[in-house]
Amino acid sequence: ITSFHDNLFSSWYTLTFVGPSFLLFIYCFSFLFSSPDSAPRQAFMILILILIIPIIVVIIRDENNPEWLHWIYSLFPQISIQQLLGVILTFMGSQKHSFGFYWSYPSSRPYLIMQLVDIVIYIIVLTIIEKFRLSVQRKNAKKSFGDYHDFFKEAKAKHPVTPEAHQ
Repeated sequence: ITSFHDNLFSSWYTLTFVGPSFLLFIYCFSFLFSSPDSAPRQAFMILILILIIPIIVVIIRDENNPEWLHWIYSLFPQISIQQLLGVILTFMGSQKHSFGFYWSYPSSRPYLIMQLVDIVIYIIVLTIIEKFRLSVQRKNAKKSFGDYHDFFKEAKAKHPVTPEAHQ
């Protein structure tokens, strides 16, 4: 609790500004599942497994991560929260830093930048998904109902429109 209170604004900023990208990420991620009923359970388990990856990498490497790895991690909002709070909350008491320090600190800079960039990335991904989804639905509808054209023509020919129907 002490480290959170010592870094109150930095912690609050992290939790607040990762939120929009996390929501967009989850929404994009939900399109991977065929059933909306099972998607939350499966997504939760997959996201938990993804959170374990940075921990395993640190254990295997046994040294600090290079900056390029932080940029890769920052593409996933749930990892971004974990890693950024891990950096911020280690500085407490006399080691406490201002919020501006984290923008220049190599281990936290990618996460702070990508909090805003991820929003744009996931909006673009979501737009692509929606356009692709609609085109696939139209194509499937044409494929499914295109064979009924002759059937509808024959049915219409059997029941001619009388002049009274036009009035």
